[in-house]
Amino acid sequence: MWNVENRFTGWTDVDLTTDGYGEARKAGKILKEQGFDFDYAYASVLKRSIRTLDIALDEMDRMWIPITKTWKLNERHYGALQGLNKQQTALKYGEEQVMEWRRSVSISPPALDETDDRYVQDQDKYQRLGCTIPRTENLMDTSKRVLEYWNAEIKPVVSAGKRVLISAHGNTLRSLVMHLDQMSEADVMALNIPTGIPLVYELDEDLHPIGHFYLTADGSTMIQWKLAERMEGDVQLMKKNRLGSSELMVGEIGLGCMSLGTETEPAVALIHEALDRGVNLLDTADLYDAGKNEEIVGQAIQGRRDQVIVATKVGNRRLPGKEGWSWDPSKAYIKQAVRDSLKRLQTDYIDLYQLHGGTMDDPIEETIEAFEELKQEGLIRLLVFQNGKKIAHLHSKWAKTPAQISEYLQTLESKV
Repeated sequence: MWNVENRFTGWTDVDLTTDGYGEARKAGKILKEQGFDFDYAYASVLKRSIRTLDIALDEMDRMWIPITKTWKLNERHYGALQGLNKQQTALKYGEEQVMEWRRSVSISPPALDETDDRYVQDQDKYQRLGCTIPRTENLMDTSKRVLEYWNAEIKPVVSAGKRVLISAHGNTLRSLVMHLDQMSEADVMALNIPTGIPLVYELDEDLHPIGHFYLTADGSTMIQWKLAERMEGDVQLMKKNRLGSSELMVGEIGLGCMSLGTETEPAVALIHEALDRGVNLLDTADLYDAGKNEEIVGQAIQGRRDQVIVATKVGNRRLPGKEGWSWDPSKAYIKQAVRDSLKRLQTDYIDLYQLHGGTMDDPIEETIEAFEELKQEGLIRLLVFQNGKKIAHLHSKWAKTPAQISEYLQTLESKV
């Protein structure tokens, strides 16, 4: 649930969403249909991990295999950030700092105070499990406990020829991938493991990866990465680049959603296929199909919001009861339009909010003020202008306006 709300979850024991239940059932069905079987299964002691495993095994008719639950497979502990909205946290500490806390291997978020209710409420549970709750963790801290358990408990089972299924969390799995593939810190920072999609590892007799891939519903495999010496001829993990000075890491290929049409089911399936193949930028607009396009994107990203950079647009105001639209960059319209877009997208924030056109006569200070307020409210993350001539015009005007305004302008020179 907190992933949908864009909050730091960590060790907080939240349950699966309705979409999470569906993803777990789909994963179990895919594994069964493609002939996968397992001898042992592992989960953390967080209910979302346990529930996912139970649902998947039920779909496979394998609820009878031995299951081990351990706190060492818990998600990374986010310290004092747990429960906080990620966008609001970025506004408080700065996007670059929050990005370091989230993705860096060695930098930890602020520690949780031992008197904090978020720390105290789980003390009895973990004392009974023989665990001291960490006050904060970086990825190396998480990796240390995960790999201790891998080496002591799971690795011997795999070495004996047994097939294992692990139901864990994003940073737990990143730790295993980092270890098995000997990934660099830069590669780990860019690595995002999608939820609900089975990730298969094939290991040689020394437990070195031969290859690994995601399973898709149509029976195909989606190769994501291999060891460097085996990369030739394979599809590699899509490269992501930082967008300006923000924390956003954008894939080299994005999906423009304008031409998806109005039939929801095939459009959502296409978006899911793109996300499964590493695309993380979805571009839409309030104008496309009178808002229907945003509704389709909103449905497609449910349960996967944290994996997606959503870009939508504003400025073209539809005329009630008439065909066509008029240009309206006013503050009043922008602040109303963003709320309509958020409702259609079923999200509480927009990553890239774009001014969809422009003229030289626009009230630019008023427009910038609207975007500035939306960012302060946590409703948008970055502002984008599409019109090159308009950008040049803005720069000439900003030379005479407060310098702090310029930090709210992010430009994209090209779109895929």
